[in-house]
Amino acid sequence: MMLDTYKKFQELKTDFDKKMVMRDILIEQLKGYEKDIKLLEQEIEDGKKVEIMFQEIAQKTQQNVEEHISNLVTLALKSVSPDFPEFIVKFGIRRKQLEADLLFKEDDVVYNPMYCSGGGPKDIASFGLIIANWSMDQTRATIILDEPFKQVSP
Repeated sequence: MMLDTYKKFQELKTDFDKKMVMRDILIEQLKGYEKDIKLLEQEIEDGKKVEIMFQEIAQKTQQNVEEHISNLVTLALKSVSPDFPEFIVKFGIRRKQLEADLLFKEDDVVYNPMYCSGGGPKDIASFGLIIANWSMDQTRATIILDEPFKQVSP
């Protein structure tokens, strides 16, 4: 009886020692997982900072492009006639895409030239947009135009 109790005790002690070793292994794994979680959380935080930085850069670039295009097209319009309107391009996100609104401005009134303008200013603006596009990517040495000023009256 005493021998059975001793044997049982030894078995329990062996099981206990195995479980203690297993517990130590699990604790080490847990520490590794906690370290991985902290690294991943830091990567997420860094990713958010990079995303904000890219958004700011994209917004500044977008503003520069808006200004560049608007200035070139307005210069083309005003070169033909000082009475022609100012040209404004505005970028915006619609339908999950970046879209541009091409507008005219006269006396603080902004309007869509497709509905409220004659053909002459539209032709000049169209030509100005071609030049603005070319000025941003001057890899093409030739611009082919087919009656670019057909609506412009002398």
